[in-house]
Amino acid sequence: MWVSDGKTETDVSYNFGTFDSSQDQLLFRYLNGTLIYRVHMEPYQNDLKRYNAIENRWFVAQRLLLPPANQEKLLQNLKQYQVLENREFLYHWANKNCATMVRDLIDQSLDGNLFAQHQKITSETYRTESLRHLWNKPLAWFGWNYVAATYTDKPRSQWELMFAPVRLRDALDNSRVQWPDGKERPLVAYTCTREAKHGFPPSSTSSKMLSYSLVGFLLSSLFVTSSLTHAKSIQKLCGLVLILMGIVSGGLGTFHAALYWSNLEGLHPNLNQLLISPVHFLMIPAGWLYIQNRVPRSLALLSIPFAMSVLALVLRISDLSTQKNGAILLLFCIFYSSVFLSSWYKCQRERQQAK
Repeated sequence: MWVSDGKTETDVSYNFGTFDSSQDQLLFRYLNGTLIYRVHMEPYQNDLKRYNAIENRWFVAQRLLLPPANQEKLLQNLKQYQVLENREFLYHWANKNCATMVRDLIDQSLDGNLFAQHQKITSETYRTESLRHLWNKPLAWFGWNYVAATYTDKPRSQWELMFAPVRLRDALDNSRVQWPDGKERPLVAYTCTREAKHGFPPSSTSSKMLSYSLVGFLLSSLFVTSSLTHAKSIQKLCGLVLILMGIVSGGLGTFHAALYWSNLEGLHPNLNQLLISPVHFLMIPAGWLYIQNRVPRSLALLSIPFAMSVLALVLRISDLSTQKNGAILLLFCIFYSSVFLSSWYKCQRERQQAK
């Protein structure tokens, strides 16, 4: 929120998106929903320099056109942050973040009129909006899509989607204000934009279904090839893949399971716990047995992730779970099914040859 009188005497930027990185147990605080954010006040030129000259990000300034009484109310609400002890607040990723704090301040100054204008339910969810902003960060995209549970798949109102700054910007552009003369005027008088390298996310997010399917088929082809040939090198490679998957899946699953005790909403109950789970550490000994050409012994261990993936698929298809995890479900179902079935076929073929 930038307050200016057009002169240098009053030219202050209120930034609601800062925090003290030296906080004790910073990561734990974030994951537990107890991270402290603070309002940072500084001259607007410092803000402009940081975003443009240093970070090379797009900069959009919307001039708010408020009736005098509402403008004064907004200024009075901002003055509370001039007191040092009023600047800290408990951060919440969806309900109280850098965008919603600005949204709520404007709404308070308009006596709830902004809230009233944006109650329409959209087709967007917290999941789709978050993934849209992670379009160019594949690991973060996968991580959020994995930990986000059914809570994030509920269609949200325009008001709720303003947790994302770009949604707040769009909503303000489409808002109107009743003036004392009885006329309605746009809330935003005009907008100034400074374009840069780092712009805004695409209008929608892709499901990455095809990409995940290709990865699943690629990994599966190794095990299918191993079941059809006697190549020891391919079999050892399959064993190494299983060990790696056991380490990654078991580790992520353990971390995710620990988040059951987090105060953050939207993490559990989560269907993905059947696909990436602490139980999947069993793939480590299964991979070692694979390398040692003891595939029948590994088959019993591999049946567990296969059965869990089948259960996840059944729950999703039957609509007992409405979690939108199609890409992740497809990836792991393809992988676990091919690993188990190709290993089972390999065992059957070797038994027939032994006879």
